Amino acid sequence: TAPNPTALTPPADGSYMTASDVDFVVTFSEAVDIVNTPRIQLNIGGSTLYADYNSGTGTSSITFRYTVSGPDLDIDGIAISLTSLDLNTTGTIKDLPSNDSTLDISGLIPSMANVLINETIPAISSITPPANNTYIETENLDFVVNTSENVNVTGTPRITIDIGGVTKFANYLSGTGTSALTFRYAVETALTDTDGITITSPLDLNSGTIQNTDLSQNLDLIFTAPSMPLVLVDSAAPAVAITSPVDASFINVANDSATFTISGTCDEAGQTVVIEVDATAAASPVGLSCDGTNFTGTIDTTALTEAAHTLVAKLTDPASNEGLSSTINVTKDTTAPNPTALTPPADGSYM
Repeated sequence: TAPNPTALTPPADGSYMTASDVDFVVTFSEAVDIVNTPRIQLNIGGSTLYADYNSGTGTSSITFRYTVSGPDLDIDGIAISLTSLDLNTTGTIKDLPSNDSTLDISGLIPSMANVLINETIPAISSITPPANNTYIETENLDFVVNTSENVNVTGTPRITIDIGGVTKFANYLSGTGTSALTFRYAVETALTDTDGITITSPLDLNSGTIQNTDLSQNLDLIFTAPSMPLVLVDSAAPAVAITSPVDASFINVANDSATFTISGTCDEAGQTVVIEVDATAAASPVGLSCDGTNFTGTIDTTALTEAAHTLVAKLTDPASNEGLSSTINVTKDTTAPNPTALTPPADGSYM
């Protein structure tokens, strides 16, 4: 009885690069001896190439090997192009009693749509960071991920950002089908980074996908992070408070003045505190510069009506973040009291 091929195990799915071995294992119905170099004929990117006998003589599992050379390329899957084993002129495949094996493998040929040759895995070639600037609340930090080839994106992959020790994410925004993917983070409140934000490799798929356009290869997510020492964030409002006058105090005849003293605390050195009276800038402010801890200065209260008024301190930092103090309620009363009536004791004899 002649031996015959009973199974053909193809190489594992993947992209095989130059000098890589692509092995096929043909299983026979019994042990066979191999003489010279039988082979399997392959179609690789439209070219006829061969997987030559490599090992296994004397057994029922025979390995045929094709080694990728530099010019070879197949990006949509290799194929076996001849439905029988090729004895290559001088080769033989016989069992131990020297019966020639049948060579038909037509019913054993598997699909190898994902066995690719010299198809490079898409990679991140660089990341273009946001422009050097100080970013405030609601402003966008945009990162452009540049890839080695066009890629398709599904879901919402993201880049991990460190902003002053706080972890935030720039989410995928646009660019699928191209080699430039934009990721965006809109700055939230109360963040400060004075020495440059950083991003961390690898890119986070976040349950999404990034693949080449034929969806055969996933993007290599490792990247080299750009240096961003001048990409700063300041979305934290400065702190300011009025400590004098205190809440529920009075402007009276003794302190009503063109140089009424206002003082308090603040945390933006070199910035001027603005005092508002009843939501309008106070008259004739003098001083009121913040030294990083305190401020003091004067305003003119002489034109205020005798009534209840509110005082609020406003402090704006160089990034245009605005901080407001708690409201201080004061009442202006500069009219001296005077006797308006005298009620005598009732008529009668007081014993």
